Order: sequence, then C-alpha cells, then structure tokens
Amino acid sequence: MLNFFVIADEDAKPTPAQLHDMPHVGEIDDKTFFHLMQLGIIDSRFNYYSDFRWSTDTIAQVFRKISGADNDDPCVEKLLTILIEAKSAKKGLIAVGD
Repeated sequence: MLNFFVIADEDAKPTPAQLHDMPHVGEIDDKTFFHLMQLGIIDSRFNYYSDFRWSTDTIAQVFRKISGADNDDPCVEKLLTILIEAKSAKKGLIAVGD
C-alpha cells in the first residue's frame, strides 16, 4: 500500500517518526497504481515499491492528465481525492510504501 502525506515542496525528507505527525491524505494499492500508470496518469518514472515525492508542479501535471481521463474510473477518483487534498493545502505529496 502506498500512503500519501502532504508535504511542502521545500521541506526536507521526513524521518519515519516525523511521517506519523504529517497529514495522511489517502492510500492506493498496487492494482490501482499500475492501472493509473497504464492510463498514463502516473508517469513510469515513479515506482510503486519505492518512496517518492510529487511537487506542486507534478501534482498540476497529474491533474492535467486526469482531465483527459475517464473520471468515472474508481482508480482515477481515488487519486483525484488525494490530489485535491494536497492542492487545497498548496503543498506537494510524499508517497511511502508500507
């Protein structure tokens, strides 16, 4: 499972202890991740099995990709919910696998 936390673009990578104090905005499983990658919404440079960050710019790019996708797809809806949380906080995201 990939857990997404809101993080400012300029913040350093948090320690595992710091992650527990950060706002958790959602999670996606491997099936959802790879489906979104197949749709071209998640870029192939991101790896489900490694932690990664999305800056506010990357989030904006993903929003643009979603605008051309089937928004009725439950996988797209799940990611969109996570992205909206980050966008409303005007921050990026860090994804951490468990």
